[in-house]
Amino acid sequence: MPKTFKYDYDDKDLQPPNAATQVGWAGVPLNDTLGYAGVTKRATVPTNDLLGHDPDYASASPGLIAEHWLERFNKAITSGSVPEVLNLIYQDGWWRDVGFLTWDIRSLRGSKEIGTLLSERLVDAKISNVRLIAGVPPVLETMGDDLVLVAIHYEFDCGIGTGSGFARLCASLAKEGQPLVPECWQAWTVSTTLDSLRDVPEKVGGNVDVTSKLCDPLGKARTYQQQLEDEQECVYEEPVVVIVGAGHVGLTQAARLGTLGVKTLVIEKNSKSDYIHRLTHSRDRTISVKRPGGIRRVLHPSYLIIATGITGSTPAVPTLPGLDKYKGEVCHSSTFRIGDNWSGKKCLIIGAATSAHDIAWELHENKCEVTVLQRSSTMIMSVDKGVPLAYGNYVAGKSSIEECDRESWLATPFPVAYELAPRLFSAIKQVDQDILAGLKKVGFQLNDGLHGTGALGLTNYTM
Repeated sequence: MPKTFKYDYDDKDLQPPNAATQVGWAGVPLNDTLGYAGVTKRATVPTNDLLGHDPDYASASPGLIAEHWLERFNKAITSGSVPEVLNLIYQDGWWRDVGFLTWDIRSLRGSKEIGTLLSERLVDAKISNVRLIAGVPPVLETMGDDLVLVAIHYEFDCGIGTGSGFARLCASLAKEGQPLVPECWQAWTVSTTLDSLRDVPEKVGGNVDVTSKLCDPLGKARTYQQQLEDEQECVYEEPVVVIVGAGHVGLTQAARLGTLGVKTLVIEKNSKSDYIHRLTHSRDRTISVKRPGGIRRVLHPSYLIIATGITGSTPAVPTLPGLDKYKGEVCHSSTFRIGDNWSGKKCLIIGAATSAHDIAWELHENKCEVTVLQRSSTMIMSVDKGVPLAYGNYVAGKSSIEECDRESWLATPFPVAYELAPRLFSAIKQVDQDILAGLKKVGFQLNDGLHGTGALGLTNYTM
């Protein structure tokens, strides 16, 4: 009898009324959709009980399985045979494309959607020489007694450059009592990502042009510092791309575009820097930027990237009855600053999530009497034990950043990540059981995230 994954999660406070009976846009009850939102059906996980067998995964050779599947995949995709490609993918499998076949970020589900994409784009993509990435061997991913997959990192050539991908294979064609031969395996998830453009090599390593530090490329005898200042002020050339926000994402995007030779301007809003004063939605793509000292500049970039953070830059400040009559100090967490002025005072913090805990600790350390008012249940994960599990190889350092990105954000469709998350967060609850028990003991209300997905579902569906 195939084993099944069981996780007794608690998300009662997060469920909408009639979640089991109310049908959403997806045509199924809200309980069967991501985040109970009613829009996207939950993914099917190829577990042993669904596939109808309980194979001996210990006898499987991930290297042979990967080699056999990738050889057939390369032959099918190089020849442009959509039916042959589909034969290598699980019937309810996924294809995740990042900036390659679709020039977009798309997740396609099932043979019909994947077949349509490949019929329209595969031949023109000119994919060839699909091969394993050197130094990254295929491995068995054990996600429970009922779910074992073969993980493959691969790369390929194409008409415009090079790309890479990641596939998770499941033993979907295996039969009870028969050996797990390579022919038994199909891809549950497949991905394609464009890594480089042949005609636009990135300016990294030996391709970096350092001559501008020695001489002015415009012949104006400017020093390198003057060149940088002129570039910042867009004196001789307007930016092709304007990025709003100089956080991690904004700076990373600017750096990557810079290596491709795309002129980019980063704008950050603070008391000493620029901010967008007006964005005109018209064909001329006009942006009015207010500079320090009140000076305004008008720019005409071809592209605008908004990188102002996961929650944006405008705090959600609730309107509380009677707050206008309160004589004490009131502030939102986004404007809170710690200092000696809090010593000896009393403070009520409304809310009990990350910001509330951080502020409560800082106030307590500065001799302020703190009370935290919890409005609803909270999902808790420790930094020292839970986070290393949540971010796996990123924290462990056993894999390169490229490998980690490829097998997570780049390759895994969100509905698939949503279904795998409870397996991860059930393990996190185990390592955090002491702190969770302590919180329960003092009356703190806990939840395990939507459908037991922990922080993953909450981040996407409650912000």
